[in-house]
Amino acid sequence: MMVLFVSLSQAAADHLRMLVRLNRESQRCFRAAGDGVADAELTALFYRLARQRGAFVAQLSQHVDPRGEETAPDASPAAGRPALQRWWQALRQRLSADEERFTLRLAERAEDEVLAAYEGALARPLSPEVEQLLQRQRDEVVGAHEQIRALHQLRSLRRAS
Repeated sequence: MMVLFVSLSQAAADHLRMLVRLNRESQRCFRAAGDGVADAELTALFYRLARQRGAFVAQLSQHVDPRGEETAPDASPAAGRPALQRWWQALRQRLSADEERFTLRLAERAEDEVLAAYEGALARPLSPEVEQLLQRQRDEVVGAHEQIRALHQLRSLRRAS
């Protein structure tokens, strides 16, 4: 089976490759977060978001040539690690069942970065099909972000009372 890739500008293709990498990292981190929290509601949320991000990777990968991934932004060691990776690394280092609020705060920050990446990609000229895909995924990221924020606020209020 031969896969044909939509002709995209180099900048648009680079943004899509960056989204593939961010979603892969999010998938791994959400899975780790689900493994690391004791609360069943949070575990289910993080596993669901890990599956969602895996689906995003599969969908996005249909529109970019994976051979170009090594040339996408932030791929070179000199570029440094994106903030998303730093936040999730902090999570991995501090994760414990007692740190649910910390986990939610880091997840919220990471979702801010993912959302910004989607906004950047949507600002590029795209085919209608790719634009529609990115808009749908962006809307799902917004929904996840709002859910994480609401849980974080709720748990912060519970702790304060």
